[in-house]
Amino acid sequence: MAVLAECAYCHKKQSVRNKLCTCGADLVKLKRSKKVKYWIGYRIPGDKQRREPIGYSIEEARDAEGKRRSQKRENRIFDMLAEAKMTFKELAEWYLGLKAVKKLASYDRVELALKNFNTVFGDKLVGTIFMTSGEQSKPTC
Repeated sequence: MAVLAECAYCHKKQSVRNKLCTCGADLVKLKRSKKVKYWIGYRIPGDKQRREPIGYSIEEARDAEGKRRSQKRENRIFDMLAEAKMTFKELAEWYLGLKAVKKLASYDRVELALKNFNTVFGDKLVGTIFMTSGEQSKPTC
């Protein structure tokens, strides 16, 4: 996990310890004038690296980093993901609304399959299907 500083001019995200950006901007002056935006970077197991914008305060960024670190330690991964509070019905609506999906020749079939799926699982949260390594699949029906 890391707290990163974004240059106000070139928008490069870099270590908060850097005094100068590669574009030549003086990060110390920008930090004093509250023009540097802070980000936190972290990895979720089984996922790519994620970055979240926090704001213009280094204290808030460090607090957010600590919160993410504790969530990761407690295996509350889906608290970290905004999409985890989505139901399968909402996910299907989002998916069917994509332009690339609407262009498919099999769009009607996909829509029907998702409708049938959602009659059973539509109100379940997407985050409830997560299994950690070592857990066995348990039938829900």
